[in-house]
Amino acid sequence: FVSDVTPYALTKTRLLNASHSALGYLGSLAGHRSIDRVMADPLLAEYVTRLMDDEVTPLLVAPEGVDLERYKRTLLRRFANPAIADQLSRLCRRGSMKMPHHLLPSLHQARAEGRPHALLTLAVAGWFLHLRGVGPEIGRVPVEDARADELQALASEGGPDPQPLLAERSIFGDLIDHPGFVRDLTVAMATLEHEGVRATLCRTLHRAGAPR
Repeated sequence: FVSDVTPYALTKTRLLNASHSALGYLGSLAGHRSIDRVMADPLLAEYVTRLMDDEVTPLLVAPEGVDLERYKRTLLRRFANPAIADQLSRLCRRGSMKMPHHLLPSLHQARAEGRPHALLTLAVAGWFLHLRGVGPEIGRVPVEDARADELQALASEGGPDPQPLLAERSIFGDLIDHPGFVRDLTVAMATLEHEGVRATLCRTLHRAGAPR
């Protein structure tokens, strides 16, 4: 997969790297330690499949010579392979750099085009809870980020309210200016924290459509 040509690089970051971040945060909240164990969890495997198929792929123009469906199947097999499994602690590092480049651009574009983005929003909610240190006792992942002190302070200040952290425009752009998104993110955070990852995924995936 050629990543040094813009269309290829865009496809890689939006599908591979963004999925890594989403699974890192949500998988850690679910108590997993590695991405192969995340993919062995049917709800999380369904989540990342639907994230790529339903919310990210419609935003992309396939690079010449690349079969996006085949590429996504290759990614899912790679994620599930225990021989090359990434630790979630690695996937959760440097969120302040990764999220604005890999996942948030799809969220901004989906909102601008009026497309579904509940699964993208759920990944952002997972990151916010990660910064607050919310999660199962067995699976807490330290925040490894050059801006960790700053972002953790903002996340702690807001607690269940994402707005103090969301106001960091260098990361989130104008998302805080959209009350509907702020509301959706607040609900996603509360549901993840109080009902857990699996119950939240069940509800979100059901609203998004029938399981694959």
